[in-house]
Amino acid sequence: MLCLVLGGCAHRPASQRFKEKTTVETWKLDNGLTVFALESHAVPLVTLDMWVRVGSKDEPAEIAGISHYLEHMLFKGTPRLGVGDYDRRIEQLGGYLNAATSSDYTHYYMTLPSEHLDAALEDMADVLQNSLIDAREVERERSVILEEIRQKQDNPVGFLFDEVMRRTYESGPYAGTVIGSAETVAAMSREQLRDHYLRFYTPENMAFVVAGDFDPATLRPQLDRLLGQFRRETRPWRETPPETKFRAPEALTWQRDWQQTYFFLTFPGVAARDTKTMAALDVTEGLLFGGRSARLTNLLREKKGLVTSLSGLFMTNQHPGFLAIYGTCDPDKLDEIQAVLFEEIERLAKGGPSAAEMSRAKRQIVTDHLYRAETNTGKASLVGYSFAMLGNPALLVNYPDAVEAITADDVRGVLGLLARERASLYVARPGSAAPASAPAATF
Repeated sequence: MLCLVLGGCAHRPASQRFKEKTTVETWKLDNGLTVFALESHAVPLVTLDMWVRVGSKDEPAEIAGISHYLEHMLFKGTPRLGVGDYDRRIEQLGGYLNAATSSDYTHYYMTLPSEHLDAALEDMADVLQNSLIDAREVERERSVILEEIRQKQDNPVGFLFDEVMRRTYESGPYAGTVIGSAETVAAMSREQLRDHYLRFYTPENMAFVVAGDFDPATLRPQLDRLLGQFRRETRPWRETPPETKFRAPEALTWQRDWQQTYFFLTFPGVAARDTKTMAALDVTEGLLFGGRSARLTNLLREKKGLVTSLSGLFMTNQHPGFLAIYGTCDPDKLDEIQAVLFEEIERLAKGGPSAAEMSRAKRQIVTDHLYRAETNTGKASLVGYSFAMLGNPALLVNYPDAVEAITADDVRGVLGLLARERASLYVARPGSAAPASAPAATF
């Protein structure tokens, strides 16, 4: 009532309030390295996150998996830090660190008490510029990665995902898996790993993100001192990536000692080089699979009981990726699942989603985005990902607006990619080990 009397107190969306209070300071060092700084003194913690625009898309087939292998190797010693010293030093300061590799990027991040920022900056700068790629550690990590590959082969979801990556593309930057194969990893040499490091870990190919409790007046001179003399030229293997060509639709089944039947339905996708395309893919995925009331989850799992789980994976890559619908079910229900699923997609594409469905999907996505951005680590990750994919940090603050701007016609455009004649079916089911078979397509 007081708000009405005063004629104020208008409600502003949480995303708008977040946008108003979030500032990303951006600059480049003289050597071309991009810096993003997000100052926040809410808690005495700081996150450092280094992003490198290199991933499996940049690898020749004979060294597939080298970006992921190098991620394992980067913390294995410098002339100043012995093997294992870096990890121990960060842990002793009360911090934790991790890394990740994808098709499009690799990044290394740590969060620690801000009182130890100076020491952490010095160590991270040393590792990024002076990693030795220790020969003995190359052999130790080879065993670790080969075990990762073996474990994925035993996991039906991991197994199917890798098969999808291998079989979806006839050619293109994503025609392979991030982790590589047992053959390429077994043959990888220390010299190849070091060459990959020197080839792509260069100032103009990297961004350094600092988020949290730091003094902006001292950060610039610190980074100038620690990273400003870093000089190295990027040497990509090819000037332009190979054209993406998708294989014709197929249906394949594998049988092993698995406990359930797992399926992947996959479709050729599109490149996502702008926030609108990313948002359209995410809104459509959320509308179909985002919770128990989502269109396909509700129909196939809650109402008809045809699946025990159902999810979507709509890839947002720099080059055309794929869209996937995956889940677990009774093997005898696969034909019915496909029939019901495609009928519902076609019905939705024809009639369009309701306003309520659109609103629910958008609220979920924006809420997830804002929740992720509540932490220094989340902010740094969003900014770094935006740099790697879009070349700027805009995704952090602009993504909620992009989501709200998605229309029913935008969703129809994505649904058009899910046409039954474009689908491939991959199934992992219980049974004795057998080679992949090609059953008659039922869609």
